[in-house]
Amino acid sequence: MFRVGRKIHQVCPQPEVKQRHLQTLSTQTSCRDNFYWILCEGSPNSMPCVDLTPSLQEVVVKTFELQSKSKTDLTKQLEELKTELLNLRVQKVAGGSSSKILRINSLRKDIARVLTVMNQKQRANLREFYKGKSQIPLDLRAKKTRAIRRKLNQHERTRITERQHKREIHFANRKYVLKA
Repeated sequence: MFRVGRKIHQVCPQPEVKQRHLQTLSTQTSCRDNFYWILCEGSPNSMPCVDLTPSLQEVVVKTFELQSKSKTDLTKQLEELKTELLNLRVQKVAGGSSSKILRINSLRKDIARVLTVMNQKQRANLREFYKGKSQIPLDLRAKKTRAIRRKLNQHERTRITERQHKREIHFANRKYVLKA
């Protein structure tokens, strides 16, 4: 059994399967609910097999592709996505097709992906800039827990007052050796 969209279809029991993806949509290849089916060889009314083709409407932006792009390319792509989203929102008000209205959600997620990658790159550059410096911005510091952040470091823990230091020097614990 293969799950395709919201429908479950069995793999066709017939051995010969014609794999016509999107090359020709003839009478034997049916198109229902934006899914393209591969029909088994035999009668034109044979049961649909497995959907092997991706949806045409959604071309999702891949994050790993975005990470290799420069900042100018990312801002350019962000502007394109935002203008496309704006156009789709106008079409929604004007009464556009439902397939375009459904694209709004995926576009918003694509915009979020681009913004996330831009933010990650910016933070990585800032981390590199502040590496080895005495003071680091709060948002770049390690979060940890509130108690750990407030804990004294090793140098602060071992510090003592001048008076205590003199006491330790002048009245140190004496070490005695007994002759047996």
